[in-house]
Amino acid sequence: MRKSLEGGETVVYDGRGGERTATYLAMLDEKKDLHAAVADMKALEFIESPAKSVFEKASIFVFDGNPLPGTIETALERCSGTACEAFFEPTSVEKALRVVSLDLLPRINMMKPNLEELFAIGEQLGVHGEEEVVARGVWALMGRETKTRTRRLFVSMGSAGVLVVDEKGVRRFVGEELEVSAGRATGLLTYYWCDDERRYNFRMRLTFCHTTRA
Repeated sequence: MRKSLEGGETVVYDGRGGERTATYLAMLDEKKDLHAAVADMKALEFIESPAKSVFEKASIFVFDGNPLPGTIETALERCSGTACEAFFEPTSVEKALRVVSLDLLPRINMMKPNLEELFAIGEQLGVHGEEEVVARGVWALMGRETKTRTRRLFVSMGSAGVLVVDEKGVRRFVGEELEVSAGRATGLLTYYWCDDERRYNFRMRLTFCHTTRA
């Protein structure tokens, strides 16, 4: 089943294999930072890589760590030969390490780990030290095998803000606190942009589709 979305096209998996619907339960602390979570994302392992023709038409490919490692590897192989840039959301420590074990960082242009995921990636790469040292070391390995050679690393640090690494160096940003009402949306996505004064901004934005109320 396919549905047109904002001028593009999204593919909705129809669960032909009888898999459970992907579910996620999060518990936040008094600062609204993640305290604990339980997830069942088995159904997402059945997602297949888009064809190369899809990457040839796209400007950015956003993916997380839930698909199978082989699927991620195939997608990045198809993406890296085009002008499409790959943005990776690691999802968890375990899933963040999949791209490291397959040596896929050189095919990733942008990545948004949290501190725990960053240190786990650095440990596997043999990069140690404070967060800024590890972030710079991980960033240096990204994007080397992509056509655009774009490299940006965003490290989310909860109430401490975001650590940004790019060709200008390592910088810290703390955004204004926002109240986000998710309603009955099925997902949230953090997105970034650079304003006219070259300051990085970050917000939470509703994504995917709202469920239908009874």
